[in-house]
Amino acid sequence: MRRILCPKNALLISSACLVLAACGGATDSETTSSSTTGRSDADVAERTIAPRVDCRAVARSADDAKSEGAAYDIRGLKPGLSYDDAFAAVSCAEGIARVEDGGAFFRMNTHGFPTRQKLIASNGVACTSDDAVRGRYGQPDYEKGGCDNRLRGFSQYFKNVDDVMMLAFTGVEGEETLRGVWRARYFDAGSRPSYDAMRASLVEKYGEPHFTTHTDAWLSWVFDARGRPMSQSDPNFITCANGSPMLDGAIGWNAACGVTLAAYLHRSRSDPALIEKLDMGLIDQAGLYEGAEAMQAALDAMHAERQAAEASEASKSLSADDL
Repeated sequence: MRRILCPKNALLISSACLVLAACGGATDSETTSSSTTGRSDADVAERTIAPRVDCRAVARSADDAKSEGAAYDIRGLKPGLSYDDAFAAVSCAEGIARVEDGGAFFRMNTHGFPTRQKLIASNGVACTSDDAVRGRYGQPDYEKGGCDNRLRGFSQYFKNVDDVMMLAFTGVEGEETLRGVWRARYFDAGSRPSYDAMRASLVEKYGEPHFTTHTDAWLSWVFDARGRPMSQSDPNFITCANGSPMLDGAIGWNAACGVTLAAYLHRSRSDPALIEKLDMGLIDQAGLYEGAEAMQAALDAMHAERQAAEASEASKSLSADDL
């Protein structure tokens, strides 16, 4: 009942993919997904979203959630939100400069029906043609000009990007539910926090982790399907603890797990006492599994209904006189 994603364009198998795969191979009840689906810039540009939300109302809602004791969130986002509420929350997050439809998250047959499976967002400043370095034949190379999307799928290059987010949804259009939130933060030399300070901040918000690796780089908070902290004696504990914090790496989920929060603290290679990147992932694993199954079933039913309607209409248009 486990599902594993490894991006198609990965040059190397990530450590997260290795950890997840070691917990068990795919079964007939698993789902795989690609976080980096290839498509043209024109296709993506058509799905670019212009935020029109009342951020004051979003802030009031976030304050109400805090007063109710909600702790397991990433920037106010947590599984269970509707698409519109999640979109509003990420659009109003401090520093976020763009929010776009990220295309497909699941490898499923949509039968041509529009779906809203993924949102991607980041901070930064939009690059212009002046930022690009011209190649031998005049073609613009934005990456050489210091522009970097950090996460493939954005319709335009940005620069000064150090905060990237991805949100995954299940449900047919208009009935989507947020199932997973990922965030990657990058720290340049001279502004890198210490490992101790970063870990202390995570513990202050989420409490002591339920699981850590021997290097203490991977921290996990693990809950069962009823929302209770999962016992380490549970046979699914290690599988659930590998909750895929990296939005540009392997993403896996398991129907036996509840909500899991994972953080990966990347130490600086030049100074291991400092952190150069923080990856975080918050996933309703059972909800993601069951929601994807229900979504595919709904799409299949819509397709069958459409086929039946087309067949009925076609039968009305044929007359013996036409033969």
